[in-house]
Amino acid sequence: MTEKIGDIAAKTQPSADTARSQPSDFTKNYGKFERTGSTFKHEIITHAGAKLTGYSKPQHQPEPADKQVLLTKIIGRLYRKYLDKGGSITFFRVYDANPANDEEIATIFKDRYEAVSRVTVNEKWLMDWLHTFYNRATTYNSNDRELIPKSQPVRQTEPVQAPDYDPTGISRHESRQPSRPALVPNPARQPAYQDPLDKNRRFKDQDEFHIYVQKLRQDGVPSDAIRGFYDYVKGFVPK
Repeated sequence: MTEKIGDIAAKTQPSADTARSQPSDFTKNYGKFERTGSTFKHEIITHAGAKLTGYSKPQHQPEPADKQVLLTKIIGRLYRKYLDKGGSITFFRVYDANPANDEEIATIFKDRYEAVSRVTVNEKWLMDWLHTFYNRATTYNSNDRELIPKSQPVRQTEPVQAPDYDPTGISRHESRQPSRPALVPNPARQPAYQDPLDKNRRFKDQDEFHIYVQKLRQDGVPSDAIRGFYDYVKGFVPK
């Protein structure tokens, strides 16, 4: 038998004793990340040689929609936290559940960065951002009146080769090379994102509302968040 809306709502509301004895879902998930649903992965090699792996999607929470902003925020945060004493951090694009399919983006060090050729060719915005990030400390050269970076961080991990063209002007390899997803999705080309707990969502009937709330539970959305969504939206569901 299909569960009733009231039964689902009751399951989202912990008892008073449970609420006092158990940490909230937000507390349990804070600072935790998961591979499923992540756009990026990072591998940290600390100055002591330890290897740490992390992902971009918070556990049981939606990942930010703007992937460019997401990546740069992660780079800035990890740079300040891990690279003061040395080491490196390599960033990857995650495509599926298999780590073997992850594609490298760039490696950062305390005083330089190394971007793969696909980034230098297709992700100019990221190269510009990295250049600005690494050259924020400068010295002034009074002779040529230019700001000279203290370091020159731009290095590629592999050379960028010009494509092989035929007389028609079309790359000979173009038809044989399958198109790949962007290393860093362009926010202007992303589908519109709607928060799964957006209280402006509307449902045609009780069954549709019931199925949706049940899915939120199955997706691991914190029960207190579901409760707030349920209590507000139920008043707009036709009976």
